[in-house]
Amino acid sequence: MSSNDVVSIPGPKHMVIALLSGGKDSCFNLLHCQANGHQVVAIATLIPEEGVDELDSHLYQSVGTRLIPFIAQASGLPLYTRVIRGKALERGAEYGSRSHIAVNEGDEGDETEDLYELLREVMIAHPEATALSSGAILSSYQRLRIEHVCSRLGLASLAYLWQQPQLSLLDSMIKCGMEVVIVKVAGVGLGVDVVGKRLEMVLPLLKRLEKEYGSHPAGEGGEYETITLSSPLWSHRLYILSSEVIITDPEPYPVAYLRVETAEIEPKANWSKPSVRELRNMLGLPSPESHLLQYKSDEEDEESEMAEGSVLLGSEPGGLDQLSRSIYQNQGTSRVHFVKRGQWFVLSIQGRSLPGQSVEMELKEAFESLSVKMKENGLSLPIHATHITFLLSSMSLFVAANALYATYFGTSPPSRATVAVPLPPGQRVRLEVIGFDDRFVGFEGRQALHVQSLSYWAPANIGPYSQAVIVNSRVHLAGQIPLLPASLTIPIHQSSHSPYALQSVLALRHVRRVLTLLRDKSSTGGGWEGWCELAICWWASSPLTTNSPPSGEPERMLEMEGVEMDCFETPIIFLQASELPRGALVEYQVNWNTGRRTFSPLSPNESNEGSGFIRSSPDNDCLTPDQEFDEDENTDRLESNYDQETLRGKCSHGSDERSKWEICMSDPIGGGRGLVFLDGMISEEVRSLVRKLGGVSVRVYYTHQIDLTTIQSKLPDISNTCITFIPVLSIHDRHLNFYPLAMDIFIP
Repeated sequence: MSSNDVVSIPGPKHMVIALLSGGKDSCFNLLHCQANGHQVVAIATLIPEEGVDELDSHLYQSVGTRLIPFIAQASGLPLYTRVIRGKALERGAEYGSRSHIAVNEGDEGDETEDLYELLREVMIAHPEATALSSGAILSSYQRLRIEHVCSRLGLASLAYLWQQPQLSLLDSMIKCGMEVVIVKVAGVGLGVDVVGKRLEMVLPLLKRLEKEYGSHPAGEGGEYETITLSSPLWSHRLYILSSEVIITDPEPYPVAYLRVETAEIEPKANWSKPSVRELRNMLGLPSPESHLLQYKSDEEDEESEMAEGSVLLGSEPGGLDQLSRSIYQNQGTSRVHFVKRGQWFVLSIQGRSLPGQSVEMELKEAFESLSVKMKENGLSLPIHATHITFLLSSMSLFVAANALYATYFGTSPPSRATVAVPLPPGQRVRLEVIGFDDRFVGFEGRQALHVQSLSYWAPANIGPYSQAVIVNSRVHLAGQIPLLPASLTIPIHQSSHSPYALQSVLALRHVRRVLTLLRDKSSTGGGWEGWCELAICWWASSPLTTNSPPSGEPERMLEMEGVEMDCFETPIIFLQASELPRGALVEYQVNWNTGRRTFSPLSPNESNEGSGFIRSSPDNDCLTPDQEFDEDENTDRLESNYDQETLRGKCSHGSDERSKWEICMSDPIGGGRGLVFLDGMISEEVRSLVRKLGGVSVRVYYTHQIDLTTIQSKLPDISNTCITFIPVLSIHDRHLNFYPLAMDIFIP
């Protein structure tokens, strides 16, 4: 591998342990590892006990693993094996504890722990190893257990096949020269005669079965298993000399496997190891010099549609220093604000910097205060937190602060949005925590999507947060920045167009892919469509655009993605931050609703004046501040547990002389998000609207034009609401009108 092949591919390069079963997926992922500049140093395989061909394992393939020594010889790599002793004891959607105290612990006796022990042995022999390759495509069960083990051992997880289209993967395997045979069948339409056949011979049948029965063409549903006889990376080819087909279950759909009796390997004539460039060509990946091409939108290159020479959207007068001085000269350092409405709760805290104190200590004090408050209310931060808004005074503090942040969470942490905003002098951290108390009987549970593997799908979490958390039909997505998924780097801008267009396309594609995975009927808890409740576009200035983005680019990107996500009427706000993670120019934060009725958001006995669903005016479909809601209907809503009947989202817009609002609610039971844009004053009409919406939290975004003391004096009569003040450099609505003040309301 020449240095020229590696240097132009972005991201760190790893020394990789290959977790191989001998099947097509684990072998094919190795091609992608090396095509991305990584180097494989060893092979690790879990095998059944001597004399056992087929093992009932939820995690490992056992048929064909006796051929792994031949594959190791063909690839020229050292082989490490361990017998599978454990069982699939923990079969849930999570593995390990949500508490960081037990984050390095597994479930004793579970088959996952066999992988942990095997990799520990390999790492002793190969201390240079920094990553693990695996062939996960759709199985979250497999992926999250591998990731849990990798996290405990300090290994990166490389799973480039994750969420890739199955038929495309099979075609690519065949075209690149891999030779694969079927060694087990266990699915409808796959007869005993299929066992021993090559993949390309069976491919037409797999395509037909997908259309007729919805089966997985790549065998992700356990329909079949494979063994790889040849790979472009191997100097030798494997030959099966004698074998026997064993039928273990003949009816109604046969289960049969290939027992290999003898095999050998032979050298390939004129073989040479392919370079990174050759591998990328073979796999249909862009050349190292043009890696940006693979990160255009899925349908087309939206960047090419962006008009040049747009009018610039300027920030309002006043910079960071002026903002800090004008807002905070009289502000105190209040501590934890906690509000609980039914099962939903919100906490907010401002950090407090003491002389000589590090940002880690400031954040630790804030987290300890939050944890104490939650414990007083019978709650736990790592168990019950759903989403955290993490505000810093500067992104230069992120690495240190994130390391401390990680010590409070384990498996399936809350989703998170991180931005730098102009916090006052003497304060470097501000936190808002949204959570749900799921201890009540009858609730279906919290679901987190926490993908930590590098892939082509969407960015692995670069910090201790989940890509999304679903609880009680509400979906909180993590803020998405425009990282290239395979390398976790921001794309290098090499175009005459504004960088905001490319970055917006990429970040919004991540949003869409996370939602697509969550909604897929084959995913745990999937099979829903739902609607977008709120979209926040954070943006930061770029030296290439004279301190502001071209007018309308982030909005047009959101509008184009909105066609596919069906969120044209969704409340949308554009907020200018001081900085964003990794030097990104945009970060999209989206909230969704699954559209399923689940547990009533409020306790039966809870009095909650003004929390009802405010109905739209029949003639203009807009909310008006003076509308009343039906108390009897509201009481029915509070006292019922609902079935899974689908709801619908209803978005309404309205305005008066000094403000405008955009609100999205669940129809008919209520709950949603609302935005209120203000010219600088909070009128009695606006206070009435906020009270009627019944928000458990209100984020108040404000610019340097606002007298914070005056605004604070207008808010205390909004009872039972957690208020978080967030200073920003500018605020714009969906039509790019500037406002000095806005409210973001979370309605349970």
